[in-house]
Amino acid sequence: MLPIDLHVHSNASDGVDDPEALVALAAAIPLAAFALTDHDTLDGLDGAICACKKLGEKAPELIPGVEISAGYGGRDIHILGLFLDHTNAALKETLAFARRMRDKRNEEMIRRFTDAGIPMTMESLCYGRRNASITRANFARYLTEHGIAKDKKDAFDRFLDVTSAFYVPRTYPSPETAITAIHEAGGLAILAHPLSYHFSDEQVLNMTRQLKEQGLNGVEAIYAAYSANQRQSVLELAKRFALLVCGGSDYHGANKPGLMLGTGYGDLFVPYEILTKLKEARK
Repeated sequence: MLPIDLHVHSNASDGVDDPEALVALAAAIPLAAFALTDHDTLDGLDGAICACKKLGEKAPELIPGVEISAGYGGRDIHILGLFLDHTNAALKETLAFARRMRDKRNEEMIRRFTDAGIPMTMESLCYGRRNASITRANFARYLTEHGIAKDKKDAFDRFLDVTSAFYVPRTYPSPETAITAIHEAGGLAILAHPLSYHFSDEQVLNMTRQLKEQGLNGVEAIYAAYSANQRQSVLELAKRFALLVCGGSDYHGANKPGLMLGTGYGDLFVPYEILTKLKEARK
């Protein structure tokens, strides 16, 4: 059976490829299925759905999704929503709130950069995708392409880290709000990359326990940036709290150099049985 990838970004948020190109790439690899999970937006889904219809039988299975940023422990964590009704009003309102708070933060960061002699605008950070959901990855790309930073890592280290004078925190919906909105839209709520939030082991356990009580359905264990030991650790976390297992690359195109759709950094393989179990759980 062909592999799948349940964590993919387009240029509707901070990826580089447009949704139609992602469908073509997934078909060429080939992947059996992929989930489009842009940050706090559903805007890429219609294009991806249309592209799949045009490809017909050659198209990969498309899982409508989203990645919602939520506030927890003074940081932002990410909740993936999979199998969504992307027309659902409750989900759209939650994402609209997240978008307003994101835009407010971005405008203040732009002001700080501009005042420091590094001019930029919301339009310049969208890279031709009107109404794109702008994240710090867009800032990193801009700073790199304009020679302000030598690469994206340097951009994050010097300009976009939480300790930087240019960094601005934002207001987030609560994890429970995100989970509830995903459920309202008929989806499953998955904690994305649970070891990536700089929490201690005990904090990760407490977070997972609390989110499970709030309705969390699963955790992302098979993740491109994780070592074999880290993946095993999250698998054990899933077993401990009776949570579903999910997996994906977190593909962003050129915004994450070397990270490929489906295969991550070369050793990622998410089997179709993961998707089968998620579908069974939805029933």
